[in-house]
Amino acid sequence: MYLKGNISASSITEVVIAVAVIAACIGVSAMVFARTIRVTTDFESIRMQTELQSVLWKKMVLNVESETIEGAVLVKEDDLVNDSLRVITVLGTNEKLLWTQHWLKHE
Repeated sequence: MYLKGNISASSITEVVIAVAVIAACIGVSAMVFARTIRVTTDFESIRMQTELQSVLWKKMVLNVESETIEGAVLVKEDDLVNDSLRVITVLGTNEKLLWTQHWLKHE
């Protein structure tokens, strides 16, 4: 079946609008793709926090002297708001805060 009528040519405005919509779709899809492949968590810090939690558990709950993680300093303080809590802060190199944990006092 053949088309018997004439098809009018697209105007420049329609072409510009179509190109703008296509460019916007490509731009949004590129942004979504870039955000999905970018890692939002630092796996090294997660590994360090897991090790710190195991060391804290051994020291505070089990009363076992365990190995210390190199480059980390353990600071114990009483909580200013709640008397029954102890705040344990783990500081890394350059006194960078690595982990903060609240523990109940057993005294």
